[in-house]
Amino acid sequence: MQDGDFLISPVARWKTAPPESLIVTHSGIRGRPQEGLTVEVVEDAVQGLVELLSHRGVDLSLAVARDERPAGESLACQVIEAALAAGADVVDLGAVSTP
Repeated sequence: MQDGDFLISPVARWKTAPPESLIVTHSGIRGRPQEGLTVEVVEDAVQGLVELLSHRGVDLSLAVARDERPAGESLACQVIEAALAAGADVVDLGAVSTP
């Protein structure tokens, strides 16, 4: 990662290109857990987000919510662990309804 890469996008910090099975846009990352959306991908994206917030001087407090799909709880735990490891404070909202 070059010094300014994370100013553009948290996913710019990935060491390799994201798997083709992922949909990566300005609004997030979509994919199937363990089929492209691996623990490493989640960790890199969350760490990149925390670095971006830190660089911009934004409070490092994140809220994590999930839906009721089978992998939701495990994925939320991965996000929370990665955010805490990167130095963010985390509020776990648990399962929430989606529009």
